[in-house]
Amino acid sequence: MKTKIRNFAKKHLKSYSQKPNIWLHDKRVSQFLLHWICAQKPKCVLLYLPMPHEINLKSLAFELKRKKITVLVPKVNGEVMEAVSLRLPLRLGAYKISESSSFTPYQGKIDLAIVPILGFDSAMRRIGFGCGYYDRFLEGNVGKPYIIFAARFLIFSRQNVTHDHDVRADLIVSSRAFLNIKGKRQNGNYRSRSYYLNSDCSHWVISRF
Repeated sequence: MKTKIRNFAKKHLKSYSQKPNIWLHDKRVSQFLLHWICAQKPKCVLLYLPMPHEINLKSLAFELKRKKITVLVPKVNGEVMEAVSLRLPLRLGAYKISESSSFTPYQGKIDLAIVPILGFDSAMRRIGFGCGYYDRFLEGNVGKPYIIFAARFLIFSRQNVTHDHDVRADLIVSSRAFLNIKGKRQNGNYRSRSYYLNSDCSHWVISRF
Protein backbone atom coordinates (compact mmCIF):
# COMPACT_ATOMS: atom_id res chain seq x y z
CA MET A 1 0.00 0.00 0.00
CA LYS A 2 2.80 2.40 0.89
CA THR A 3 4.52 1.75 -2.44
CA LYS A 4 1.23 2.29 -4.27
CA ILE A 5 0.76 5.70 -2.60
CA ARG A 6 4.38 6.63 -3.30
CA ASN A 7 4.05 5.81 -7.01
CA PHE A 8 0.73 7.66 -7.23
CA ALA A 9 2.32 10.73 -5.63
CA LYS A 10 5.35 10.72 -7.92
CA LYS A 11 3.16 10.60 -11.02
CA HIS A 12 0.84 13.43 -10.02
CA LEU A 13 3.49 15.63 -8.43
CA LYS A 14 5.49 15.57 -11.65
CA SER A 15 2.57 16.69 -13.83
CA TYR A 16 1.22 19.16 -11.27
CA SER A 17 4.61 20.82 -10.76
CA GLN A 18 4.92 21.66 -14.48
CA LYS A 19 2.03 24.14 -14.33
CA PRO A 20 3.14 27.65 -15.37
CA ASN A 21 1.79 29.39 -12.26
CA ILE A 22 3.23 26.96 -9.74
CA TRP A 23 5.55 29.63 -8.32
CA LEU A 24 2.49 31.53 -7.06
CA HIS A 25 1.50 28.58 -4.88
CA ASP A 26 5.05 28.20 -3.61
CA LYS A 27 5.13 31.90 -2.76
CA ARG A 28 1.86 31.62 -0.86
CA VAL A 29 3.17 28.80 1.31
CA SER A 30 6.48 30.62 1.86
CA GLN A 31 4.66 33.75 3.02
CA PHE A 32 2.53 31.79 5.47
CA LEU A 33 5.57 29.96 6.85
CA LEU A 34 7.54 33.20 7.22
CA HIS A 35 4.84 34.79 9.36
CA TRP A 36 4.26 31.59 11.32
CA ILE A 37 7.97 31.00 12.02
CA CYS A 38 8.62 34.60 13.04
CA ALA A 39 5.74 34.37 15.51
CA GLN A 40 7.26 31.23 17.07
CA LYS A 41 10.75 32.83 17.33
CA PRO A 42 12.91 29.71 16.79
CA LYS A 43 16.68 30.04 16.91
CA CYS A 44 17.49 27.25 14.46
CA VAL A 45 15.43 26.00 11.51
CA LEU A 46 16.06 23.05 9.16
CA LEU A 47 14.74 23.63 5.64
CA TYR A 48 15.38 21.78 2.39
CA LEU A 49 16.65 22.72 -1.06
CA PRO A 50 13.89 21.60 -3.43
CA MET A 51 13.63 18.96 -6.08
CA PRO A 52 11.47 20.01 -9.08
CA HIS A 53 8.27 18.55 -7.58
CA GLU A 54 8.73 20.14 -4.15
CA ILE A 55 7.64 23.54 -2.83
CA ASN A 56 10.49 25.98 -3.45
CA LEU A 57 11.37 27.54 -0.09
CA LYS A 58 14.68 29.16 -1.07
CA SER A 59 13.30 32.68 -0.65
CA LEU A 60 12.03 31.72 2.82
CA ALA A 61 15.46 30.35 3.76
CA PHE A 62 17.32 33.55 2.90
CA GLU A 63 14.64 35.73 4.48
CA LEU A 64 15.06 33.80 7.75
CA LYS A 65 18.83 34.27 7.53
CA ARG A 66 18.30 38.02 7.20
CA LYS A 67 16.30 37.83 10.40
CA LYS A 68 19.32 36.28 12.16
CA ILE A 69 17.78 32.80 12.43
CA THR A 70 20.19 29.91 11.91
CA VAL A 71 19.12 28.11 8.72
CA LEU A 72 20.27 24.56 8.08
CA VAL A 73 19.82 22.39 4.98
CA PRO A 74 20.41 18.66 4.44
CA LYS A 75 23.61 17.24 3.01
CA VAL A 76 23.70 13.55 2.11
CA ASN A 77 26.94 11.70 2.77
CA GLY A 78 26.59 8.08 1.72
CA GLU A 79 23.81 6.54 3.84
CA VAL A 80 23.81 9.46 6.28
CA MET A 81 22.03 12.81 6.13
CA GLU A 82 23.66 15.70 7.96
CA ALA A 83 22.47 19.26 8.57
CA VAL A 84 24.82 22.07 7.56
CA SER A 85 24.49 25.85 7.52
CA LEU A 86 23.00 27.33 4.36
CA ARG A 87 25.85 28.96 2.45
CA LEU A 88 26.32 30.10 -1.14
CA PRO A 89 27.28 29.00 -3.71
CA LEU A 90 24.96 26.03 -3.89
CA ARG A 91 26.38 22.82 -5.35
CA LEU A 92 24.78 19.80 -6.96
CA GLY A 93 24.98 16.87 -4.57
CA ALA A 94 23.48 13.40 -4.18
CA TYR A 95 20.37 12.62 -6.24
CA LYS A 96 21.08 15.83 -8.20
CA ILE A 97 19.75 17.96 -5.33
CA SER A 98 21.32 21.34 -4.57
CA GLU A 99 23.41 21.42 -1.40
CA SER A 100 25.10 24.11 0.67
CA SER A 101 28.80 24.75 0.14
CA SER A 102 29.26 24.31 3.91
CA PHE A 103 30.76 20.98 5.00
CA THR A 104 30.63 21.23 8.81
CA PRO A 105 27.74 19.23 10.34
CA TYR A 106 25.60 21.14 12.83
CA GLN A 107 25.66 19.56 16.28
CA GLY A 108 23.23 21.77 18.22
CA LYS A 109 19.50 21.70 18.88
CA ILE A 110 17.11 22.22 15.97
CA ASP A 111 13.90 23.99 17.00
CA LEU A 112 11.94 23.53 13.77
CA ALA A 113 12.24 21.22 10.75
CA ILE A 114 10.34 21.68 7.48
CA VAL A 115 10.28 18.35 5.67
CA PRO A 116 9.09 17.65 2.09
CA ILE A 117 6.69 14.74 1.64
CA LEU A 118 5.10 12.61 -1.06
CA GLY A 119 2.15 11.82 1.21
CA PHE A 120 1.11 10.99 4.77
CA ASP A 121 -1.18 8.58 6.58
CA SER A 122 -3.67 8.57 9.46
CA ALA A 123 -0.85 8.66 12.00
CA MET A 124 0.37 11.96 10.49
CA ARG A 125 3.59 10.16 9.53
CA ARG A 126 5.60 10.86 6.40
CA ILE A 127 5.55 8.87 3.18
CA GLY A 128 8.79 9.80 1.42
CA PHE A 129 10.99 8.24 -1.24
CA GLY A 130 11.85 5.30 0.99
CA CYS A 131 15.50 6.07 1.74
CA GLY A 132 14.84 6.97 5.40
CA TYR A 133 17.26 9.90 5.57
CA TYR A 134 14.93 12.21 7.50
CA ASP A 135 13.73 9.38 9.76
CA ARG A 136 17.25 8.50 10.89
CA PHE A 137 18.41 12.10 11.16
CA LEU A 138 15.50 13.44 13.21
CA GLU A 139 15.44 10.38 15.46
CA GLY A 140 19.05 11.07 16.42
CA ASN A 141 18.64 14.84 16.86
CA VAL A 142 19.11 16.39 20.28
CA GLY A 143 15.55 17.14 21.42
CA LYS A 144 12.58 16.67 19.12
CA PRO A 145 12.08 19.65 16.81
CA TYR A 146 8.65 20.91 15.83
CA ILE A 147 8.06 19.23 12.45
CA ILE A 148 6.20 20.71 9.48
CA PHE A 149 5.41 18.67 6.37
CA ALA A 150 5.26 20.62 3.09
CA ALA A 151 3.80 19.52 -0.24
CA ARG A 152 2.33 21.14 -3.34
CA PHE A 153 -0.73 18.98 -2.86
CA LEU A 154 -1.57 16.48 -0.20
CA ILE A 155 -1.97 12.75 -0.71
CA PHE A 156 -3.45 11.13 2.36
CA SER A 157 -4.04 7.48 3.24
CA ARG A 158 -6.60 6.83 5.97
CA GLN A 159 -4.91 3.46 6.45
CA ASN A 160 -1.87 3.48 8.71
CA VAL A 161 0.88 2.46 6.26
CA THR A 162 3.92 3.86 8.07
CA HIS A 163 6.01 2.66 11.01
CA ASP A 164 6.78 4.10 14.44
CA HIS A 165 10.22 5.25 13.30
CA ASP A 166 8.80 7.31 10.40
CA VAL A 167 8.73 11.07 10.91
CA ARG A 168 5.46 12.41 12.38
CA ALA A 169 4.21 15.92 11.65
CA ASP A 170 3.03 18.59 14.05
CA LEU A 171 1.76 20.70 11.14
CA ILE A 172 1.16 20.06 7.43
CA VAL A 173 1.07 22.87 4.88
CA SER A 174 0.12 22.88 1.21
CA SER A 175 -1.13 25.36 -1.35
CA ARG A 176 -3.82 22.86 -2.35
CA ALA A 177 -5.39 19.74 -0.89
CA PHE A 178 -5.60 16.43 -2.73
CA LEU A 179 -6.44 13.51 -0.49
CA ASN A 180 -6.37 9.81 -1.28
CA ILE A 181 -8.66 8.21 1.31
CA LYS A 182 -9.49 4.47 1.28
CA GLY A 183 -8.35 4.19 -2.30
CA LYS A 184 -10.81 6.82 -3.56
CA ARG A 185 -9.54 10.01 -5.14
CA GLN A 186 -11.20 12.91 -3.37
CA ASN A 187 -10.61 16.46 -4.47
CA GLY A 188 -10.34 18.56 -1.36
CA ASN A 189 -10.70 21.99 -2.93
CA TYR A 190 -8.87 23.30 -5.98
CA ARG A 191 -9.30 27.00 -5.40
CA SER A 192 -6.07 28.98 -5.16
CA ARG A 193 -6.03 28.99 -1.37
CA SER A 194 -3.59 27.65 1.18
CA TYR A 195 -4.49 24.97 3.69
CA TYR A 196 -3.09 23.50 6.84
CA LEU A 197 -3.59 20.41 8.94
CA ASN A 198 -2.33 19.95 12.45
CA SER A 199 -2.38 17.13 14.95
CA ASP A 200 -5.28 18.68 16.88
CA CYS A 201 -7.67 18.47 13.91
CA SER A 202 -10.53 16.05 14.46
CA HIS A 203 -11.89 13.90 11.65
CA TRP A 204 -9.00 15.06 9.44
CA VAL A 205 -10.79 18.22 8.38
CA ILE A 206 -8.92 20.56 6.02
CA SER A 207 -9.00 24.20 7.07
CA ARG A 208 -8.00 27.39 5.28
CA PHE A 209 -5.53 29.81 6.83
